[in-house]
Formats: sequence, structure tokens, C-alpha cells
Amino acid sequence: MTAIKLSEGSFLHNCFGKYEPNLSILTTSEVFPKYETREFSELNIEGIYLSSLRGDYFVSKKGTNCFRVKEDGKHYLYCHSWHGRNATLPFSKVEGLYYRCASSNGGGNGYDYIILPVDWKYQLSEEDI
Repeated sequence: MTAIKLSEGSFLHNCFGKYEPNLSILTTSEVFPKYETREFSELNIEGIYLSSLRGDYFVSKKGTNCFRVKEDGKHYLYCHSWHGRNATLPFSKVEGLYYRCASSNGGGNGYDYIILPVDWKYQLSEEDI
């Protein structure tokens, strides 16, 4: 992916495609940042590993979904890689600021992308069982 240098000095990474989050991601570097990978037990999701970037989500004046990578951002962009039918996290039922399920044509492999506030916790109710 080629980064485009913007007049303000930041770099634009257009992350669009079959397995991509379909977001325009803004960074301070021409090199795309690495997702942090860790177990997210603090989200009340045990035994699942997610990748994340911290930053600020916004919609541009032209209506493009954007994410600006920032250490002190108000949001996390989470990515979950999954394999097998019905293997996605319940993110499809979570009302995040942005959600995309990027899957293969057969639906057996894919990624869930979701943007949530930094202090978000997964809540499960009896109705969800």
C-alpha cells in the first residue's frame, strides 16, 4: 500500500479491498503502523486475541470513514482474524462507531473490524444467550 503525503504533513493510507477495513487511515509516518496484538480480557472477552490501533475515528467532509492514528486517541480500531463458519466475534451485534466484516466468498475466512471508544466493555445479557 502506497502512502500519500498530505499538505499538513500527515500520510494517507487508503485501506480498501477484500480483507481490508475499508477506511482511510491517517498517520504521521509513511510506514503503516503495526497493530498491537494482545488478549483483551479487559474488554470482558476471554481467550480471544485481537489486534488494535489507537486513534480518532471521524467522517470526512466528503463522507469517507477515516481513522487518525494517535497515542492518546479516543477510539480503538480492533481487528479479529477468524476461520470457519460462524467464527466471528459478536461484534456484528455491537453498536460500534464503525463495523466491517471482510470475508472470503465462501464465508470461511475473514476479519472483523470495529471502532469502539477506549473505555468500551463487552456486555452480554440474558437476551443474547
